[in-house]
Amino acid sequence: IPPVGLIESPVFRSDGGFWNEAQTMYRVLAVQNASLPRAGPASASAPPPSQPALLSLLEVMPLTEEPGQIRAHLSRAGYPVLGDTAAPSAASSNDQNGGGG
Repeated sequence: IPPVGLIESPVFRSDGGFWNEAQTMYRVLAVQNASLPRAGPASASAPPPSQPALLSLLEVMPLTEEPGQIRAHLSRAGYPVLGDTAAPSAASSNDQNGGGG
């Protein structure tokens, strides 16, 4: 992810069923390698499998006030919010939120 940027992309309004243009500025504050749990069976004798990940701490500033725009913009750009189970995957975000970013 570039150190500073502006994401401009329409966001779908589920309450009104239409698309609104939305803009989100961001700045990367830190980047760190991590090991995240991978989906799979866990047992008492073995830890859950993990996978390497690159985590970025961002400062974000929505320039418009659309519900879910930060989540949608970051997911569409390929940087989903860690632990956010409500956000669609990056691939489905492209379909639900107006195509590529």
